[in-house]
Amino acid sequence: MTTPNLTRRHAVRAAARTWWTGCEAMDRMSVEAAARACHVAGGPSLAELVAAITTDRAHRAVPARRAA
Repeated sequence: MTTPNLTRRHAVRAAARTWWTGCEAMDRMSVEAAARACHVAGGPSLAELVAAITTDRAHRAVPARRAA
């Protein structure tokens, strides 16, 4: 019985690791490059994506600045 749970646990961890790696890669990109990478036809405009990414990065950076 533990084998299916163990397999599922490994799959969840692998998915989380992949997601986190992707987030880190996006954070290393410039805001404009990240917006271009996320842009799809029919979705938000590049300007909206730039604004959203800039806001997201600013909100995530605040706790790091407080800790310093």
